[in-house]
This record gives sequence, C-alpha cells and structure tokens, in this order.
Amino acid sequence: MKFNTTLKRTACIALSAAMLFGISACKKNTEESSENISSSASQSSASEITDVQSQEGKLNPLTGLYEKDFGAEGKRPIAVVVENSPAARPQWGISTPDILTEGLAEGGITRMLLLYGDINRIPKIGPLRSARHDFVEIAECFDAIFVHAGWSKYAKAKIESDKVDNVNGIQGYKVPFFFRDNSRKSLGVEHTGYSDGEHISATIDYLKYRTDVKSGYENVLAFNGENDIVKPSGGDCPSLSFSFSSQNKHSLKYDSSKDAYFDSLNGSARLDADSVQLNYKNILMLKCSVKLMGDSVGCVDMGLENQNTGYYVSHGGYEKISWTKTGSGLNSKLVINDSAGNKLSMNPGNTYIAIVPTSQESTISFS
Repeated sequence: MKFNTTLKRTACIALSAAMLFGISACKKNTEESSENISSSASQSSASEITDVQSQEGKLNPLTGLYEKDFGAEGKRPIAVVVENSPAARPQWGISTPDILTEGLAEGGITRMLLLYGDINRIPKIGPLRSARHDFVEIAECFDAIFVHAGWSKYAKAKIESDKVDNVNGIQGYKVPFFFRDNSRKSLGVEHTGYSDGEHISATIDYLKYRTDVKSGYENVLAFNGENDIVKPSGGDCPSLSFSFSSQNKHSLKYDSSKDAYFDSLNGSARLDADSVQLNYKNILMLKCSVKLMGDSVGCVDMGLENQNTGYYVSHGGYEKISWTKTGSGLNSKLVINDSAGNKLSMNPGNTYIAIVPTSQESTISFS
C-alpha cells in the first residue's frame, strides 16, 4: 500500500509536468503563429497601401489619370461646342478640357468640341455656338451629353433623329444655363454666349437626362500607366505643323521639361481668355475627306465613317495610326488603332484631336 501510494504520487507529478510542458508549448506555438499571421497581414496591408498610393484618387477615363478631386466616376462626359472665328478669340476656358476636338465648320473656319470627364470642372466656357452634325457624331462616340447654342439644319436633324441628350442655349429652359458677357458685345452678340459646369449640371438635372455612362463606353480611349510613358516609335517629333485651311495654320512645339506640346495659331501663341497657352500631352491627327454639303451656308461633311489614317504624337515622338467611326447614331464607336493594327494606347494626360482634311495633307510636317 505504501509503495502504490508513492508510485501514484510519482506518476501524478510526471503527468502534471507533461501537461504543463504541453500547455506551455501550445501557448508558444500559438503566439508564434499569431505573430506570423500578424506579420503577413501587415505586409499585405503595406502592399495594398502602396498600390492605393500609386493610384490615388479616381480614374478619369478621358485622361487615363488617377485624380484626387475627380468626382464623376461612372458618369457621362460633357461635350461643349465652342467657336473659333477670329472675333471669338481669346475664348473662355479652352485650355481646360480633357479632350479638345477641332475640325472645319464652313468657310475655312474651325469649330471645337470640348470634352470633360467631370462636369464640376467646367469653368466659364465659350463663346458657345451652334452645333454641326459631325460634332454631334463625335459626342455620340463618347456617350456624351451635348451642349451647344443653336444648330445647323443637319445637326438639328441628327439630334432629333438620334434623340441625342442635348442642352441648347436657344431653348430658354426654366433653369437657365446660357448667359451673355456684354463686355464682348462690340464684337457681335453671337460671340458673347457662355456657361459653366454648375449651370449646365442644374439644367441636365432639370431635363432628367441619364447621367450614368452606358455599358461599352466606360473607356473609349486606352491609356498606358502613369509610370509607363512610351515614346511613339515612328520617329522624333520636337515640333509639328499642319493646316485645317489657309485661315487656320497650327504649329506645335514640344517642351520636354513639361512633356507637352504648346500650340500656336497662325504664328502666335494660342491663348485662352486667361492668357494660358494651349498645350497637350497627346495629339491625335485624324485625317479624313471633307466635302461641301451643297447648301448656301457652306456646311461641310467629314468622312468620319471611312477607313482613315493619321498620326499619334506624344512624348517627343510620333507614329502612324488608322481610325474610323463604326456603327451609327447612339451606337457609334470611335476606333483608333496603332501601326500594328491594335487599339492605340496613349500616354496619360489631355488630348488634342485635330480632324485634318486630306486636302491639307501637304501641310503636315514633323521636324
């Protein structure tokens, strides 16, 4: 009995020691496991933070840039018609759009379509002028809400047949968006009309237009990453010149310190009303045929639906491209391909789209 009791006591002591060792070992393994999980989570979190920091803000699909104050994610762009007759210069706000599109209207004078990804960024802009059907078609390619002041008979027919969401300065809505700056009245009342993002937005709300971009139009243009700037491979382009007509001759010079092309019109720096010289990260020169419509006004029609060619210019270089407008009406698409036949991927930043008549091809030069 005395032996058994001692044995039992010894066994209990050994068992207790084993249990204590096991508990201690489990606790240590658990702590190590927790530390590993915590360390892994910290590394993952740091990686995610780095990714977010490298792409801070929301993506502007018209520039390919992640922008802190971009407040229109998933929204339709706004396309605004601004004139370019000599009496209209310098225009309000034309250095500010994400995309500035320019092409012939009539009489050798060009007209512009300014596209903004965020309506809240539209400053005082103008002079607003009447629509032309080709610019309506370009706006359709971006699913943009179209802003103008009047229209040609061809543009009116296009807007009405396609049921284009448009804001027209001659309509006189209950919610006003179109104003006149009387300081320019001496130049002609037609050169005084203007608006801004706040008033355009209020009118769009009043008209109850769809504001979410439709499927398939979220990324009309393709862009490289912000840290992946690529020089086009066709050749060097420290400067570029071309003409829309004898009245509109452009020369653009590359400033490597700003990585942008600065625009001059007819030999003088092209300035907006705030004395800012227009400059662009990207230039898309889209060549196409231009023909007269046969009316007394001299309206023209651009061959947007043809298989056209052109040039892409950026970062001190250029390359040949091909392009066309596919589909019709609200289902139109702008297709721009690089020299290899793939969708063109541009450097992030603002873009100047110049629709140059093939009749002016001899004026194009790279130097």
